[in-house]
Amino acid sequence: MSNTSRFVTLHKYVPYRALQPDDLVIEHRPNPSIQAGQVLLQPIAFSVDPVTQNRLTGRPGFLPQIALGAPIDGPAVRRVTDSRHPDHSVGDLVVGLMDWASYSVWHPSDDDFLGLSKIDGRLGKPSHMLGVYGINELTAYFGIIEVGDVQPGEAVLISSAAGPSVR
Repeated sequence: MSNTSRFVTLHKYVPYRALQPDDLVIEHRPNPSIQAGQVLLQPIAFSVDPVTQNRLTGRPGFLPQIALGAPIDGPAVRRVTDSRHPDHSVGDLVVGLMDWASYSVWHPSDDDFLGLSKIDGRLGKPSHMLGVYGINELTAYFGIIEVGDVQPGEAVLISSAAGPSVR
């Protein structure tokens, strides 16, 4: 592990156009250290969801905007590299809302609505937790089963055009 961690930060808001490379900045900061109750994480996969792009516009939404100069965050799969949290051990694979950074610290907080969940290795590739087992797909599943009340013989079209792009 190097002495610095790279972070992707937002340089300027993009309210009415697609995100461009010069809208983002890669910064180097000292590696984070952890305290009691925290976990140090290294990325495996990030999900670039439509809600992430909405948080880069500077316009109000249901989630807070990402502050200029602040690390961008979003759903990600990570490996625990150090832990001072009783529920997470070094080597665990986890999914949660985390910074786009080479190393980041997670700790329980009231504003972390996703939390940090261990990944069952039997489910296939860890990135599947951001795709087929992720929040967008579960939303579609429960929308069809619970809300849509689809009955045998009915035809259903599900569009993935607005879904996440896993990186």
